[in-house]
Amino acid sequence: MHRTHGQRQKKEHWEQFERYLEDPENTPPPEGYTAPFYKADREKEMREAHAVFKARLDAAIARGEWDPETHSVPGT
Repeated sequence: MHRTHGQRQKKEHWEQFERYLEDPENTPPPEGYTAPFYKADREKEMREAHAVFKARLDAAIARGEWDPETHSVPGT
């Protein structure tokens, strides 16, 4: 299947990574990769990003730099 082992990632790297996960004490990670590795939690990351952008938008509205009614910069 196309790109099952990752974008611009060699198949051998993925195979070595799988071996590393099975026995990290005796198998090095693929060349160019550094532990520790973690599984991404995209939903959590997107919620955190949304909170940051929402706070920035709310601050811009409070300073009068954005009009939420017209969805534009006031005075332009």
